[in-house]
Amino acid sequence: IAALVELINTSQDEYTRRQAAYSLGEIGAGNAVAIAALVELINTSQDEYTRRLSADSLGKIDPGNAVAIAAFVELINTSQDEYTRRLAADSLGKIGIGNAVAIAAFVELINTSQDEYTRRQAADSLGKIGIGDQSMVITAISGYQLTDEHYQLIGKIAQNMGYPEFYQAWHQPSSFTRSFRTVKSIFYSIF
Repeated sequence: IAALVELINTSQDEYTRRQAAYSLGEIGAGNAVAIAALVELINTSQDEYTRRLSADSLGKIDPGNAVAIAAFVELINTSQDEYTRRLAADSLGKIGIGNAVAIAAFVELINTSQDEYTRRQAADSLGKIGIGDQSMVITAISGYQLTDEHYQLIGKIAQNMGYPEFYQAWHQPSSFTRSFRTVKSIFYSIF
């Protein structure tokens, strides 16, 4: 692990840094030095692919890591490349379970992307990370103009919810919607 961290810190070659980050993701589970090196690489690299791969590795060795989640959300929000956005959405769907910022990013992506495949990936990932509180996901998307991706996600979630809970989430957004919008506006003002 120390040799890989040294490569990340000293190499000027992005390919070498990416390979080291990938390797840390394979062998650095729970290692504080590996986690710190990947966080630093995410924060300092100017290469979008290096940042995405580093965030992916960080998510493998430290699931739910806030820095990895933030890195994926930033890629989703700032990348002009739909393939990169899809990959970031897929990776975020693996590590962002129950995370309100990740849920907000997916809802925004579903509602703003012009790419059908990106919207599908976002809906699929949203279905995975919103498992802990499905009513939160329904409430989050209920105020938008619905697409096929929304309806597929709603159908998937509705099968697992009781009708009263689904009805309440859909028709009475209440305090979650206010909290969700506040988290979303704070996050977007930071990035």
